[in-house]
Amino acid sequence: MKYIHIIWVALMAGYCWACSESSLTPSEPYHNFGADANATDEETVLRRNFFEANGFYIIFNDTISKEYIGKDNDGKPLYKTETVDPAWSFYDKDTYTDYEFTYCSTIEEKKKGADFVSKLVSIMQKHNLTRPYSVLVVNGITTIREDEYDGTFISHPDFINSLRCFIVTLPKDTEDEDQQYLFVANMAGSGLALKYEGELTAFYAQADSRWGSLYEDYHYGDNSLEEFYDLGFLFVTSDQYYPSKGEDVAAYMYLLMTKSEEEVYAEFAENYPKIWTKYQLMRNVAQKAGIKF
Repeated sequence: MKYIHIIWVALMAGYCWACSESSLTPSEPYHNFGADANATDEETVLRRNFFEANGFYIIFNDTISKEYIGKDNDGKPLYKTETVDPAWSFYDKDTYTDYEFTYCSTIEEKKKGADFVSKLVSIMQKHNLTRPYSVLVVNGITTIREDEYDGTFISHPDFINSLRCFIVTLPKDTEDEDQQYLFVANMAGSGLALKYEGELTAFYAQADSRWGSLYEDYHYGDNSLEEFYDLGFLFVTSDQYYPSKGEDVAAYMYLLMTKSEEEVYAEFAENYPKIWTKYQLMRNVAQKAGIKF
């Protein structure tokens, strides 16, 4: 079975919504994402230059500030630490999942990460998408989810949408255009879902609230994508569960950006009418948002 692995942890609270590019000025509470204006080390210079060139922040560590605030009763130093914390969503905090990051350890890796994210910017510009507020580039992501019934699940997603920034694992092949479009589809899809939630009501209705629910007839890897196409889902993330609501939106955003209307019609309209219907509904909303495709 062919899979597209997408983790949709949270809608990005408006930092990367899909719409025509307008003023994008970071608000004061998030100034810690910015690089030190006076530092001259290579990483800080890289981050400053990236912001000047692209209009949003790039970071390489999920701890974005550590401020000394005094000592405790035992004389040990106390710090106020601010992190990206991907567990926080627009609505609440995911208390069941832990996140671990493998950081880029050399300046060469960080330069490669900045170059890769800049490639994503060119796709955003092509499709008239507003850029994200910030991006955290790492060498690896590990999610550890505890389920009281089924035990522990460990996964290694390529990227995560969190409340405060987009987190991306630096791919082995940074020139892979398909991979680049997957990243951008998630960024754009999260913002579109947030800003145009009401406009997507008809699109959401097609899924019959199956998002993330158990696929009762799964066959441990033997089931085909056609079974999901009949339901209007473009991919599955496991052999047991339907895609999440966010994954559903991102998949259709990816379809919009990578195939023409004629190609989508020829591939899906006759045999999978629900996909064609959802595609048209998503296309209409994307047009209202000013997205070019």
